[in-house]
Amino acid sequence: MRYRILALFVLAGGSAMTGAGCNNESIHPPAEWREEAGPEGTEVNIDPAKLNNPTSELGTDRTRGIAKTIEWLPIGTEEGASFADDKLVVDRILRDDAENNYAVRVRLKNTSKDVVKVKWIVRFYNRQGAQIAGYAGGLGKDERWQGAVVEPFGYVTLSDFARVMGAEGFRLYVTGSGGNADGTPDDPATREERRTKRKGT
Repeated sequence: MRYRILALFVLAGGSAMTGAGCNNESIHPPAEWREEAGPEGTEVNIDPAKLNNPTSELGTDRTRGIAKTIEWLPIGTEEGASFADDKLVVDRILRDDAENNYAVRVRLKNTSKDVVKVKWIVRFYNRQGAQIAGYAGGLGKDERWQGAVVEPFGYVTLSDFARVMGAEGFRLYVTGSGGNADGTPDDPATREERRTKRKGT
C-alpha cells in the first residue's frame, strides 16, 4: 500500500512537470521568428534626380508668393511711402487673403538716428471704396490708434485684419513728431524739397 501511494506521487509529479514543460514551450515564438533578419529593408535608395528637382523650393533662395483669391488692387498704401517727414518709410508689405478675409502686415523702417514714437492705424476698404472695420483699428467712433516705438535705423511691423469679408485694399496712417496731424503719408511731390530742407538744418 505504501509503495502504491509512492508510485502515485511519482506519476503525478511527472505529469505536472510535463504540463509545465508544455506551458513553458507555449510562450516561445514560432520557429520562423528565430531566423536571422536578412539585409532587405535596411537600405534607402533615393533617386538623385529627385534631390535636384527644379520644381522643388527646398535648398533654393526662391520663395512663393502669398496664396490669394483676389488681385491686390492699387487702392491704398504701397511700399516706399513715407511718414513723419521721411523718417519712417514703408519697407515691406505682406498681404494675405484666405477665403476673402483680408489681413496685412506693414514693416516700417526708421531712416533716422533718433528714436521715433508714433501712433498708427490701418483702415481697410472694399473695391468700391467703402471702409471695413479692422480687428485692431475698429471703425468710426470705435477706432483705436495703436502706439509704436522704432529704434534708430530699426524696424517695426504693424499688422491688422478686416473683421468681415470684402476688403481688397488698405491705407496706413501714421502720426507723430514731424508728421501730418491726420496721419496721411508725406507728399511724394515735395520729397526733394524736404530733403533739401533737412540738409540745410
